[in-house]
Amino acid sequence: GCALLEVGGLLCYSTCSLSPLEDEAVVASLLRAARGALELVDASGQLPELPRAPGLRKWQVIDDAMRRVPSLASLSSEPLTVRRRFRAGMFPPKGGDGAPPLERCMRFLPHLADTGAFFVALLRKTAPLPLGRRGQRHGQEALPLSKQRAAAQLAAGHSLRPLPTEAPAAEARAAEARAAEARAA
Repeated sequence: GCALLEVGGLLCYSTCSLSPLEDEAVVASLLRAARGALELVDASGQLPELPRAPGLRKWQVIDDAMRRVPSLASLSSEPLTVRRRFRAGMFPPKGGDGAPPLERCMRFLPHLADTGAFFVALLRKTAPLPLGRRGQRHGQEALPLSKQRAAAQLAAGHSLRPLPTEAPAAEARAAEARAAEARAA
């Protein structure tokens, strides 16, 4: 969704969950990946009559045995099958000047207003998103390798020719096109 926003556009991330792994952890990961291209908007002044709690800045990550996992590094002695269930983005961001202002998120708690539970974060795009590992903007699909190769050939001024592995299929398509042309004539 953020890749589709224009700079200055707003995106509302909302869940009906109160799990910080689905709420604040997702927002913090998104802000980290955006590297300053997104900001968390303080919308606490909107609908002041609707009671809410601020977003969490700290939470606990629990494993399948209901034990607290203090950090990703604390799992280093665990088997790979256990470690692969955890990601760095699941843990609260470190405090300090660079920490995202997660208190700007809003938690609507059932006991405060006789409602269901909701989490809401309002994000504003302040700049184009940074390029990802494959050179595309976050949220954009990478071109399949064959299309990347074709784009590079065209950019270099070469004509497109089927690759050896694509040749039989290309020949079959050409034969079908000739047969269809002959039938139409």
